[in-house]
This record gives sequence, structure tokens and C-alpha cells, in this order.
Amino acid sequence: MIDSEVTRRVVGDFLRYVRSGREPQRAAEFMAPTVRAHQMQSEDLATVERTPDGYASTSGR
Repeated sequence: MIDSEVTRRVVGDFLRYVRSGREPQRAAEFMAPTVRAHQMQSEDLATVERTPDGYASTSGR
């Protein structure tokens, strides 16, 4: 069973530390080794694979 409080804490910490750019090196604590991200590119839906290292290098920009 999913614990909603744990989920809130994990997502909150990811946003607070990694996504904000404060501590992007912590991305591996919150992400799987490879994550598929669905993004719009020139009005077309694209799926890209991201890694914690790649995410950390572009986080907060």
C-alpha cells in the first residue's frame, strides 16, 4: 500500500532540493536509474530518457 505522507515528503524534498537547483546532486536519491519524461518539443509530444546525473546537470535552469 502507498503511504501518502511518505509520497508527499519524497516529492516535496525532490522539488525543494533537486528541482530548485539547491542540491541537484541529490537527484539519485529520488529517481530511478532511468526515467522516461514526456515533453512537448515544437508542438510534438516526445519521450526522452533522463538519468539522475543528467537531471542534476540541468536542474534549476
